[in-house]
Order: sequence, then structure tokens, then C-alpha cells
Amino acid sequence: NKVQEHRGHLCEEYAECLKSLVLGCHRAIRPALPALAPRIKAVMERAESPSLTNNTRFSLMDILDEC
Repeated sequence: NKVQEHRGHLCEEYAECLKSLVLGCHRAIRPALPALAPRIKAVMERAESPSLTNNTRFSLMDILDEC
């Protein structure tokens, strides 16, 4: 399904962008990370989430490691 494939790639791009922001602007973003962590975990725990590719999941895990 092309719509889901396109959506998956978009989520992957967003996750990579968020990871870059978290890693690159660590000092400025650090205060917001505790509030962000539960939301990231909720997204990752969705059992049937075709929009999350392996690359997206790895990017989100990298962000959680910074929390």
C-alpha cells in the first residue's frame, strides 16, 4: 500500500530529525526530555504500527537513551 509506505518514510524522516535535534541541541532540549520519553514509548509500543520502520524504531530508541 503506497500510502502506508509513504507514511512510513515520513515518520522515519521525522524520527531522524528529532534524533538530530536531541543529540545536537542536547543542552537546550534536556529539560523537555522527561516529558517526551513517555510519548515516544507509547508510539513504540503500538503493536500494529505499519508506519514505524526499523530505522524509525532505532532512532526513537536512541532518543530514549538520551532521556
